[in-house]
Amino acid sequence: MSYNPPPVEAIIDPTVKNAFLYAHQDDELQYVGLMSRLSANTRYLWVTNGDGLAPMENADPEEYAQLRLDECAKVVELLGVPEEKVVNLKRSEIQIYNYFIDWVEFPEKRTEITDFLEKVAREMYEFLKADIPQNVFVPAYQGGHPEHDLTSAFTGLALRKLHEEGLFNGNLIHLPEYEYTILIPMRFKPWYKGAIYSIDLTPEEVAIKEQVLDIYESQKKLFASFKKVMNGIGKVTRLVGKKMSWEDFGAKETFGPIPLSFNYTKNTHLTDFENYINDDCRGKGISFTKMIGPIVASVEQRMQDWK
Repeated sequence: MSYNPPPVEAIIDPTVKNAFLYAHQDDELQYVGLMSRLSANTRYLWVTNGDGLAPMENADPEEYAQLRLDECAKVVELLGVPEEKVVNLKRSEIQIYNYFIDWVEFPEKRTEITDFLEKVAREMYEFLKADIPQNVFVPAYQGGHPEHDLTSAFTGLALRKLHEEGLFNGNLIHLPEYEYTILIPMRFKPWYKGAIYSIDLTPEEVAIKEQVLDIYESQKKLFASFKKVMNGIGKVTRLVGKKMSWEDFGAKETFGPIPLSFNYTKNTHLTDFENYINDDCRGKGISFTKMIGPIVASVEQRMQDWK
């Protein structure tokens, strides 16, 4: 079935209901401008509690998670979002990653894992059903981060279910976060065939994005690395006559609508090696073909029986 993407004006429409569903606190940083333009009629959901980096920081997971949640609360306050429009499911990233490994190492736990993640998908479905939006924004399904992909898949499958029930007839929009670790961040693949839209931020919107950067104290090291990489890329691009820096990159936001028929069990790359590069747990690499794809398929099968 052919898909006719909506015009960009239908996506950036503050007069209709919108929803953003993110995996982590700080995923929203890349889309502060878009969120600012739609803030008057928008609801937000974050799936995890952000505790995933606690071991790397030698921090208590509960304390670190609360730090991330508090930072995110400051961001939504900065954007003028009322508390009643924000939902945090607070699922532990540490637990989710351990489930990825358990899926392969302990097949007898697959029912338990599917039960857990089906509940997450159900909560996302109920969030969307409670106040049906016209436009739904979610991290792109792109093999860059497994929890981004789970969030993307469960959102898309929930909207497909709502569409089948005659409740949703709007637009699903993918927000690229990054490709191939931090080296090619926040953009679609060069061979991406779908519709791609971009907006250029106003100086005021760029200033808000910088404020959000300052709020996320827990991510300062990561952001500093990101800026260093972007400015390094800029030195290379200048050799071919194209200017690029963190400031240039951050002042543009890119997104693309996709059909509800999107296949979440298909690898977005030619090989599994290209997915979730350097992402591991318990010394085991995270795999799309062995973990994420089968887990999504297992939850999708359960969702088809929802009443």
